[in-house]
Amino acid sequence: MNPVNLLLLLSVLSGAGGVACEVLYLRSLTTFLGDMYYVHAALVAVFLLGLGLGAWAAHRFASRLHIFELAAGAYAFAFPALTRAYEASPLAALLPHPGAQAVLASALLLAVPAVAAGFAVPLFAAYLQRQGKGNSPLHLAYGLYNIGAAAGLLLMEFAAVRYFGVVISLRLLGALSLACGLLLWLRPGLREAEPEPPGAPAPALRQGTALFLASLGGALFSAFFLKVGYCIFLPSRENFAVCTAATLFSITAGTWLVRRRKTGFADCALLSAFGIGAVYAAFPLLEKFYYGLLGGVSSEAAAVSLKLFFAFLLGGLPVLWFWGAIPALVGSSPRLARDSGRLLLVSGLGNAAGLLLYTFLIHPRFELFTAPAIGAALLVLAAIVYEGPGFVPRRLLILCAAALLCWRVAGLPQGLVYAAKSKHEPGAAMIHFKSASDNVTYVRGRKHSSIIHNGVGGIQFGTSDNANISETVFGVLPALAAPRKERALVLGLGTGITAGTVAALFGHTDIVEINGACLPLLPVISGANLYLSRNPRASIFHDDGRRFLARPRPPYDAIVSTLPPPDYAAAAKLHTLEFYDLVKRALAPDGVYLLWFTYLDMSDAGVETILATLSRSFRHCGLVLARANYYVLICSNSEVKLRSAAAAWLPREVQKAVEAGTSGADPFMHLNNILLTGDIFPRPALAAVTPNRDDLPLLEFQITAARYKKEPPVDQVVMSPGAYNIRLRRLEDPRFLEQALVISYTHPVLFQRSVLPVLARRPALLLRFLDRLEARFGRKWGSDNWLQMALLAAQAKDLGRAQRYCEVAVSRDPLNFKAVMMLARLYAARGDQKKAGLWRMRARVLGS
Repeated sequence: MNPVNLLLLLSVLSGAGGVACEVLYLRSLTTFLGDMYYVHAALVAVFLLGLGLGAWAAHRFASRLHIFELAAGAYAFAFPALTRAYEASPLAALLPHPGAQAVLASALLLAVPAVAAGFAVPLFAAYLQRQGKGNSPLHLAYGLYNIGAAAGLLLMEFAAVRYFGVVISLRLLGALSLACGLLLWLRPGLREAEPEPPGAPAPALRQGTALFLASLGGALFSAFFLKVGYCIFLPSRENFAVCTAATLFSITAGTWLVRRRKTGFADCALLSAFGIGAVYAAFPLLEKFYYGLLGGVSSEAAAVSLKLFFAFLLGGLPVLWFWGAIPALVGSSPRLARDSGRLLLVSGLGNAAGLLLYTFLIHPRFELFTAPAIGAALLVLAAIVYEGPGFVPRRLLILCAAALLCWRVAGLPQGLVYAAKSKHEPGAAMIHFKSASDNVTYVRGRKHSSIIHNGVGGIQFGTSDNANISETVFGVLPALAAPRKERALVLGLGTGITAGTVAALFGHTDIVEINGACLPLLPVISGANLYLSRNPRASIFHDDGRRFLARPRPPYDAIVSTLPPPDYAAAAKLHTLEFYDLVKRALAPDGVYLLWFTYLDMSDAGVETILATLSRSFRHCGLVLARANYYVLICSNSEVKLRSAAAAWLPREVQKAVEAGTSGADPFMHLNNILLTGDIFPRPALAAVTPNRDDLPLLEFQITAARYKKEPPVDQVVMSPGAYNIRLRRLEDPRFLEQALVISYTHPVLFQRSVLPVLARRPALLLRFLDRLEARFGRKWGSDNWLQMALLAAQAKDLGRAQRYCEVAVSRDPLNFKAVMMLARLYAARGDQKKAGLWRMRARVLGS
């Protein structure tokens, strides 16, 4: 192959092998550091700084690029062992703050591959210059390297990891880097660079300062875009690859555009500032457009393509001109490797500083849309510094337009991103709590309040003093299932409703939350979480759940996982076999582990994978129906049983929370009629299901693939009523009607399929059930509820009662056609033809 073409190909492959490892390194790091935004920012900052350091030193090793390619490949093979050694070392717990620990871990584990990858671009450009590509060698090497990196990122995330797992994917990229290094070693003619003239001058201070300011501003914008992308693209782990690939594609496009237009550095900076203002001034319209298109997507491939397009539009297009600034500054310098390396180092320093500054200072303390405005201002300042007194008046028009647009952007409300996908009452108040990791939005309306995590709607409750009944029941279940009520651990704080309930029932409760934004929220909704922040029996730790469990502690009687669904980025690693083994080691021998899920967030294959993974760590498991479509798995190495709730140990505040969430139901009746399946683990089919592991996280891919299917998943477990210990055949049991009443409002489908047929065969029993139902809920019912009651009464052959129910239904809604028609038929059946005729006439009027 022609040496020039071979060098161009190696530039692409080197980018794929050197930079695409980021997505795999990130998956490995977030396993023990937590999948938080600051981990992503720390990784990117370390990588960019390492790339700059490698580029700065590249000219000193002009003919030895193969050594660094071989080193990058060998490091990819060794990385899994190095991470295990780091986890087992004291360094893993050296710093108390999770964000600081993330920066330290990234620096220790990623410095070598980042620096090794930094040698590639300056040296490939120098080799191309030697081969006769004198006009644009840096443009070619820079653009092709980033094309390879973007393609490698997407292939790793959407193909290799899903089929081979993280470790084998790392080996594939390591083999690619090793192949590049071996080819360069075997073809020494490719590694020849032009000898540099002696006495190479250092870059001018003004030029270096301008580049640093521009890189700082570009990094602030990129960090802001990454945060926005994580919120509007749903918080799945693939977003890092999508957003980074879109940025890398825009670097290639910007490099080509700047070279073609021969744009100077100052114009690149000003056009980028203008681009930020222009694109984000239209952000509300672009966001609506994206969600409108997303609603029509029916496949994962189409959804990923849509994400890539909008990631380029929101993150790449605004600063397209800036990405080509470094090749434009270097041009065709005879000291190509040295000059480009120095500029890449300055840029790397600015990029790393910008990412960390945004993560730990700007995002927690300022309005969301302040960051792009600051980034644009720094780009404008960079243009002014670069030009100095020669800043020509013709650029003032662009400068003024950029300033006006960015002023408009800085005034955009945070709710556009943080609460875009949630439905809330008009005029509801929003309070934003932010940290270096994430953000939590408290939406308070007159009737309903809700908590939104990273733009995704979460827990809803009536008011701050009326907790969510599902969360409250989930908090009581550990006390019903645990052998003792001495020590409990709650993973995930959120609103604190579940954690507050657990803390009210156990002697001592440890609560672990990695999202620092949840901590200041607690006192704001203290009525809903039973004043958790003031409970002396509760200890709250700002830490990662896996890191917390890995440390030696006294055993727990119950561990409760309140984490989001497995497709949520931060929760994916807490549904793996390795994590469940940590939980088992932290429990007492007869302790219980509880986790929740809903079929709306899952898939059929996903449920089977969770059960199969849990069955590898625990011998017994029961499934609790807490509420419609809200299930709790209770796992243990001892048989799972539920004790009866008793006033002796159930605090009054918990009783009030249950009453409020069930419209005044007796809390003991509700809790003592919770449905628990028999043991669901002794199923031969589970042994054939592949468990979910850190290396091959099947669960998140199964759920992501099912998300875009139009048909909902089949509720296989709950649709088989025989799985539950319902006392349907023991009608003499005095608690049968109470249990039927609980089932009627906690799971209507199960009631229709299993309870109602039994009641229908015993008319007297059905009428007694209707009396209880009317006494409990009649005042809150609407017209349709009373109509359903009338149908049940007619089924029990009590036409007088059915007529009374129908009259109430019509009084609640005079336009209810079905109620009017039924009332006409009931009068006719009871022999009152005159009134029957009048009601039929009214029905005809309504029907017309």
